[in-house]
Amino acid sequence: MKLSTAQVDAIASVMASVVYIEVDYYDPSTGERGTVSGSGTIMDSRGYILTNRHVVENATHVTVILPNKQVYNAEDFWTDDFMDVAVVKIDADGLQAASFGDPATLKVGDTVVALGYPLSISPTDGGMTVTAGIVSNLENWFFIDGTPYFDVIQTDAAINPGNSGGPMINLQGQIIGINSAGILDAQNMGFAINMATAKHIYESLVADGSYHHPYMGIDIDDYYDDIPGFPGAEASTGVEVLDVESGSVAALAGLRDGDVIYQFNGQAVTSFSDLLRFLWRMNAGDTVVLVTERNGVERTITITLDERPSNFYYI
Repeated sequence: MKLSTAQVDAIASVMASVVYIEVDYYDPSTGERGTVSGSGTIMDSRGYILTNRHVVENATHVTVILPNKQVYNAEDFWTDDFMDVAVVKIDADGLQAASFGDPATLKVGDTVVALGYPLSISPTDGGMTVTAGIVSNLENWFFIDGTPYFDVIQTDAAINPGNSGGPMINLQGQIIGINSAGILDAQNMGFAINMATAKHIYESLVADGSYHHPYMGIDIDDYYDDIPGFPGAEASTGVEVLDVESGSVAALAGLRDGDVIYQFNGQAVTSFSDLLRFLWRMNAGDTVVLVTERNGVERTITITLDERPSNFYYI
């Protein structure tokens, strides 16, 4: 397949920002030591690099190789304790940084391009790989080893082990997602963490080395309603509150067990994954307005989001 001029130009604008990351690691839970590799994207000319948490987790030493084959030992790295996002810092300045894109207008069928260094092929071994495809899905979600992937972009662009942490870009050369290769054993199904979620985490990790995920204090599930005119048929039309944590900001705002949430800050909520995507694009301290229904009565509830407790099941 011949790439369009727009694709070629978009790729050229970001290639100098895509780096190879090599990690020496020690896993204290198993005693295993080894070396793995992945990719990353320079998002700040001062040497801040966006990547996946699973690329640098348990690292004892991190090496970054730029496309021009310059080699840096990482000064530091920070990982999010909940999402598969991390930041690596190298002692450099004047680097070519990529631009954050806005995935809000992304649609199924849009062209996307994935860049990175698959199969441990570093810049010194031959350079990065570029693959193109379309957005295949924006609704899929799953957990891998306890890590949630709810806000993901699915594509048919080839994403292989080693591409993890590299950028997925649009035709303007902007980063719209972080490639997360190898998280599912499937063919022609690659996934990237949506930048609408990852950008918040990146900015917080750069600022103070941590990120405080937003939290309401509720357990939820899809709510199904009858489809008029089709006896026995149902459709997911909202999100049912199964339980509200006592003393949580949701409880203090008046949310109760059995309430059905239909809107989140003016956006329609028709499923569990809808609400999670909207929530994870917010920050602790932000205010959200929910439109709910209780016993046939519509209610509007305003909640100021709290910080998510570590290892807590509710959202």
